[in-house]
Order: sequence, then structure tokens, then C-alpha cells
Amino acid sequence: MASTYSNEWRAVCDMFCNAQDLSEVESRKDPENDPFRSKYKARELLGEIYCSLKNFDVGEHENVNDEADQRPTDQPVDRGSEESFGRGHCGDSPDGSRAAKLGTVEYYLGVNHVETEELSAGEEHFMNCMTLQEKWSILQRTCLCSTKSG
Repeated sequence: MASTYSNEWRAVCDMFCNAQDLSEVESRKDPENDPFRSKYKARELLGEIYCSLKNFDVGEHENVNDEADQRPTDQPVDRGSEESFGRGHCGDSPDGSRAAKLGTVEYYLGVNHVETEELSAGEEHFMNCMTLQEKWSILQRTCLCSTKSG
């Protein structure tokens, strides 16, 4: 997994800050005839972040398939592809950390879709976020329980 001090991670963080700025600040300046221009640009950045995170922390034992490379801006994430996140790893594991990061991006994609009046797509991203966060949370509780009994 790349370090939080690496150039790759810094680039992802900068992209996220740019997406937030576009969504919160620049969107107020969008013209009336194109009211969501900045929100759509922010969505593109969030999609790039999602793809980067999807591949960023992939372990040597995992396979990256073509579906994982697709950006979730137009299509929601296939929940089945996230099944490997919780298997046998603690919450601070690379898989748990990646699930939490991807869930955060899913949340912001959901907010973006709702703000651009695409409610069903927003709902799907929120559901994906909840699924990822639940897997991480269940995983963390499982690890805590197993350390108490062992």
C-alpha cells in the first residue's frame, strides 16, 4: 500500500481538495445557463479519485479487472466487486482502509448527484457508501471480538 506521505497519495488529496473547491466555492459562480458546470467537473475528479483508490491499495494477491477501472460517475459501483474487502482483515488493514476511503468517495459522489438533481444515482452512491462502511465496521468489530477471546 502506498504511504500517506507518498506523491501518489498527495496527488489524490490535492484532487479531492480541488473537487471540494469546485463543488462548494466555484459552483456559486456558475452561469444560469449552465448551473451545474462546477459540480460536473467535481464529479469527474471524484471519479478519478475513485479509480485511483481502487487501484492504489491493491495488494499483490488481488486481481484488478476491467470493471474496477471504470469510473463510477455514470454507473454505480457493482457491490459484488467489493466482496473481497472484509475477508479476514482487521479495520486497520489495507482492505479495511481502502473500503473506508472508497466509501467516503461514494458518499461525496452521492452528494454531488443529489445536488445536480440526479436523485436515483445519488441514492445508489449512498447505498454503496453504506455497504462499504458496514463491511469495514463489521470487520473491525470481528477483529475486536477475536482479540478478546484469543
